[in-house]
Amino acid sequence: MRLSSLGKAFGAAAVFLAASTGVFLSRDALAPLFIRDDTADRRELGGTSRTLVYQVPRDEVIRFNLSRPSTLVRIISQPNILPEDWTKSDNWIYGFKVILRDAGGAPVLERDVYSRALHPKRLRPFKRPVRFRLDSDVPIALRDDVVIAADRPVSTMEMVALADADPAVLSIDIQAYERLPFVGNTALAAFRRRSASEQAVLARADALGPELMTDQERAALMTNRWRALGPAGIAGRDYTVGVVYERPFEVDEEEE
Repeated sequence: MRLSSLGKAFGAAAVFLAASTGVFLSRDALAPLFIRDDTADRRELGGTSRTLVYQVPRDEVIRFNLSRPSTLVRIISQPNILPEDWTKSDNWIYGFKVILRDAGGAPVLERDVYSRALHPKRLRPFKRPVRFRLDSDVPIALRDDVVIAADRPVSTMEMVALADADPAVLSIDIQAYERLPFVGNTALAAFRRRSASEQAVLARADALGPELMTDQERAALMTNRWRALGPAGIAGRDYTVGVVYERPFEVDEEEE
């Protein structure tokens, strides 16, 4: 894959941002929880979006501190597959352990999460995502999405990769999110506190734009939202951060 100087510059900027700031199940039952991701860690570059991802270590935990206690956390995961095994299978099993702790550090919930990642070619071409890195040609399998509910508020989430993954799984990248507790008037106030440009981003799916929306519609944009979490510590020492790019699907010659 060709590396443009502009792409390299934007990739380096994303890594620097994460290092300097440190921030960055029934499907029907979970459907109301899955809405548009927070855009704090995503920027547009010529039709290609990019997202910060964090590698789940095998021999130590990666830790995320929530901005406020919550009973819900969300994890989007995607395994990186060894290039020599990319064409040998169309699915791979992987897993990670999640430990949720309260404000005092006591464990509230511990769960092993297993997923079956699919090869992108398992999807129809027009639905197939094209995800890649600028610094690596290691192929990326399809993502999985899980919401974990605790029976009481938690303040910290820890994760570690499980050893019994498919041998073809080179590593696991994740994005972690906390649930924002905005409802009713609180949600409307939170929307009004955003800048004009942030409001425009939140309302980009609405044809009218934020200026012509009702207060109820504005509040709905902030209700049940997820905010991206960044790991605790220093990038490169306490955790590994990467940048995954996604561009619109292009039919290859074999499928035309």
